[in-house]
Amino acid sequence: VTDGKEDVTSRIEACKSANRCAWNPKQASGALNPENKRELIEIRYDYEDTNGNPQSIRFLVDSEKETVTPLDKVSRWAYFSTTPRS
Repeated sequence: VTDGKEDVTSRIEACKSANRCAWNPKQASGALNPENKRELIEIRYDYEDTNGNPQSIRFLVDSEKETVTPLDKVSRWAYFSTTPRS
């Protein structure tokens, strides 16, 4: 993620202050929520990679069942790297 560069903290802060890195929650739609349930939320974190390219990680959150489902490979890596497993 850091690409071995030393200015990671300043790049992250610059990204956040320019509103290029942010959490974006919304009610899940389409194939993620075919029954249009209010408790299904798609949460996306948009960010820039070390080359300035836009990227995102995405999760489907079911507030009723209290579950979080990563929606792609990178999101699974992010989820598993921050979630204890038994």
